[in-house]
Amino acid sequence: MQDVLKYLKWKITERGARIIGCDEKFEGAMEIPSHLDGVPVVEIGNMAFSNRHSLKSVAIPDSVEVVGEYAFAGCVALAELSLGAGIKKIEKRAFHGCFSLKSVEIPGTVESVGEDAFTICIRLEELQLGAGIKRIEEGAFRWCDSLKSVVIPDSVEVVGEAAFAECHGLQELRFGTGIKTIENGTFAKCFSLQSVAIPDSVEVVGERAFAWCYELKELRLGRGIKKIEKCAFRKCSSLKSVVIPGSVEVVGEGAFSECTELEELQLGAGFKKIERLTFFRCSSLKSVEVPDSVEVVGEAAFGECDGLNELRLGRGIKKIEKYAFCWCDSLQSVVIPGSVEVVGEDAFRACSELEDLQLEAGIKKIEKGAFQWCDSLELVFIPGSVEVVGEGAFDESVCLVVNDER
Repeated sequence: MQDVLKYLKWKITERGARIIGCDEKFEGAMEIPSHLDGVPVVEIGNMAFSNRHSLKSVAIPDSVEVVGEYAFAGCVALAELSLGAGIKKIEKRAFHGCFSLKSVEIPGTVESVGEDAFTICIRLEELQLGAGIKRIEEGAFRWCDSLKSVVIPDSVEVVGEAAFAECHGLQELRFGTGIKTIENGTFAKCFSLQSVAIPDSVEVVGERAFAWCYELKELRLGRGIKKIEKCAFRKCSSLKSVVIPGSVEVVGEGAFSECTELEELQLGAGFKKIERLTFFRCSSLKSVEVPDSVEVVGEAAFGECDGLNELRLGRGIKKIEKYAFCWCDSLQSVVIPGSVEVVGEDAFRACSELEDLQLEAGIKKIEKGAFQWCDSLELVFIPGSVEVVGEGAFDESVCLVVNDER
C-alpha cells in the first residue's frame, strides 16, 4: 500500500484533524488514516479530493464525522467507496459526478445526505440507506441512471426536491413509514418506475413529484394524504387505476393530466374543488362519479377525455367552469343537478355523442358556447330558474323548451 501521508494535506483544529487536500499525482486506492499527528481525523474538508481523476477507491475511517462540500466531486475514476460508521453528515455535492461509482452503503449514523451529494453518479447500481438517516436533501441522487432499486428507511422524514429525479433506470421504490412530504419533482422522469405505494404517513405529494414516470402502472395513495399538488402524476401514461382517498382535500392543477391509459378513477369524498386540467386528456377514462363534497369542477378538468361515456355529477356542485368537459366525444347522457348555479363557457363544447341532457331546477346561468357543437343533442328543457342563456350556448338545430317545471 502506498504511503498516503506524503500526498495528503491536513489541518489540526479544536475538534480534530481536517484533511484539506491531496496531491494531484496520487493514483489508485486511498485509505484515509484515522489519526494524523496523533489526532483523530474528524473531517474531510471542502474540495479536499475534488477532480482527482486517478483516484480509484476510497476508505473513510470511523473517526470521520463530516464529508465536506465537493470533497470528492469529479473523481471520475472512483469505483469503490467505503464510508465509515461514524459519519454524521455528507455535505453538498460531496460525490457529485463520480461517474465510475457502482455501489454505495450509507451508514445509519448519517443524519443528512446533502444537496446533490451523489448527483450524476451515472453507473451507481446499488444504494443502501442506513436506518438513521433523517434527511435526503434536494437532488441528492439525481441523474443516477443505473440505479434500479431504492428502499427509503423509516427514519427518513424528508426527501428533498428532485432527490431521485431522472433516475431513468429506477424500477423499484419502497417508502419508509416516517416520511410526511414527497417534495416537488422528487421522482420526476423516473421512466422505468412501475409501481408506487405511498404510505399513510405522507400528507403532501408535491408538484411534479412523479411526473413523466411513463412506465408507472400501479399506484396506491396512502390514507393520510391531504394534498396532491400541481402536475404530481402528469403524463404517467401507463397508469390504469387511481383511487383518491377521502383524506385528500386538494387535488392540484393538472395532477393527473395526460394519463392516457387511466381507465378507472375513484374520487374520495374529501375535497371541494377539482382544479384546472386535473384529468385533462385522460383519454381512456370511461366513467367518473364526482362526489357530493365537490363544489367546483375547474377549467378543462376533464377536457378531451374522449373515452368518457358515463358521468355522475354530485349534488354539492355549484359551478362547472369553462371547458370542464369539452371534447368528451363519447359522453351520451348528463344530468346537471340543481345545486349548480353556473355552467361555464364551452363547458360541454363538442360532446358530439351527447343525446340526453337534463337540466334540473336551480341552475341560474348557462354561459356562452356551453353546449355548442353537441351534434346529437336535439331537445333540451330549460328550467325556469335559468336567468341567462349565453350566446351560442346551444346549436341552432337544438329545440329549446323554456320554463319547464318538471
